[in-house]
Amino acid sequence: MSAKVQRRRLIAVGAVFVLAIALLVFPKVTSSQAAALTTRVTTLPGQTPMNAPFSAGTTVGGYPCGPGLRQVPWSAYAPA
Repeated sequence: MSAKVQRRRLIAVGAVFVLAIALLVFPKVTSSQAAALTTRVTTLPGQTPMNAPFSAGTTVGGYPCGPGLRQVPWSAYAPA
């Protein structure tokens, strides 16, 4: 084997070793911790909470929005 191939293999083995060490060292997130991270939503004063994706609501301009509705109804370029 040439020195170039040996160097590439050494780098690949080193990268796998570093990844394995990182996976062993860093703490794991349990399913209950992950659920807690996704359920807590905090809003700042003056901020309105987000709507669920694909739910009906109102745009900043006051137009109704939801699946299949144009967010800017007067525009021919608004996606439907």
